[in-house]
Amino acid sequence: MKCPYAVSRKIVTQTTMQYDENGNQTSYTEYQNNAAEFVNCLGEECGAYNAEAKKNVNINVN
Repeated sequence: MKCPYAVSRKIVTQTTMQYDENGNQTSYTEYQNNAAEFVNCLGEECGAYNAEAKKNVNINVN
C-alpha cells in the first residue's frame, strides 16, 4: 500500500532568456518537470495512519 501523504518529489526547472543586441530581454521561457513518487505505507508506525484509524472508533462519553 502506498502512503497518500508522504511523497518523494523531484522538481527540475529550466529557464531560458533571450536578449537583443542592446541587452534588453526579448523572451523568457520556463520549463518545469515535477515528478512525485509515493512511498510505502508505514502502517502502525505512522501518525497519519493512526489518526485515521482513531477517527473510525466510536467513543461513548457519559
